Amino acid sequence: MPALIDLDKLAPLDLSVKLGGKTYRVPGDPPSEWYLQITQLASGAAGDADDATQLGMLQGAICDLLAIRQPAVANPGSAAHKALRKGLSELGLITTLKVIGAIYADLSLDGDEGEPDPPKPSRGAGTTRRSAKGRSRTNSRSTS
Repeated sequence: MPALIDLDKLAPLDLSVKLGGKTYRVPGDPPSEWYLQITQLASGAAGDADDATQLGMLQGAICDLLAIRQPAVANPGSAAHKALRKGLSELGLITTLKVIGAIYADLSLDGDEGEPDPPKPSRGAGTTRRSAKGRSRTNSRSTS
């Protein structure tokens, strides 16, 4: 029997986000179409849309994302949609972009592949420390 690779294990769990005092669930992995749309909006590729229009488009994209797990949010007449829009309306353009970045912190919205953090230096033998009196000493022990 061939080995089974369970690709379902690769999918991240849903996330919970809070906005305007309400908690919403979002997919742990955003849909491709949504990601492409939000990347274009975040990079200013909305053509000659002014800031207010671009902000509305970004907030609409956030509504679309939240509607995936909360279908009532998709209905403009629903209380859930109105509450979400009210919470989003209190955010400016910069904060709206931060909201998207906070939800999917590991996604790069500017098209750059994020560089991994450089490794932290280890504090191994032979490193120099300053004592409280300002004198240097080494961590290595002599064997005399």
